[in-house]
Amino acid sequence: MTKRPHLFARFDAFRHAVDIASQLEEFAAGEYVSHEDTYASIQRLFEGSQNPADSESPLNGQIGDELGAIAKECGLARLVRGENLNPYFDVAHVLRDALRSAGNVAVVTGSDARWLSAIRVALAYVSRRDPQRSAMQQIAPRDVTFAHAVNFFTSKGIDLSLVGDEVSIPSSDEWERLANTAWYPLRSLGDTQAMVLLDEILCDDTTRLSDECACIRLQI
Repeated sequence: MTKRPHLFARFDAFRHAVDIASQLEEFAAGEYVSHEDTYASIQRLFEGSQNPADSESPLNGQIGDELGAIAKECGLARLVRGENLNPYFDVAHVLRDALRSAGNVAVVTGSDARWLSAIRVALAYVSRRDPQRSAMQQIAPRDVTFAHAVNFFTSKGIDLSLVGDEVSIPSSDEWERLANTAWYPLRSLGDTQAMVLLDEILCDDTTRLSDECACIRLQI
């Protein structure tokens, strides 16, 4: 059976724009070392540019939410599709933090000069900032667990794919297979034991897992 691909439209469009911006001329040494200068420069690019056409409107009408969704897709694409995480993940977070209060700004595209300029500034900052003074962003633990679950179920032959951060399953039969795969080894456990076992399953701790499953079968 051919596996359906995981689809991350926001990430793919963003990656395209970042790849274009990364080919542009670099800024002079010493520029965009501080987040204050970086954020202010990015914010100026979008002054007075609110209320785009509906087709270009960001998630929830907020560009901060849109960029947060892009960053989330960056992490998921890394975990389930093996994509390069950076510079895309870091750039998305810099843009989100800079434009958190910018409101209804058109989504990122590689054909929008404002976005190419903003990404160029963010790229400079990411490569020049002092790591001792800047907190490095990490993929959220809940997204890591979610991606591990997706990888686990697909490894069991269940026909599911991610579309953004939503699971797509084509039929009720596949839903039943997924439910049975998750439910059978957990049904005789309490909440705490179930969570411990689930963590082991997702981390592929096969030796300890097989012992636990043997014990579960004896209890049933």
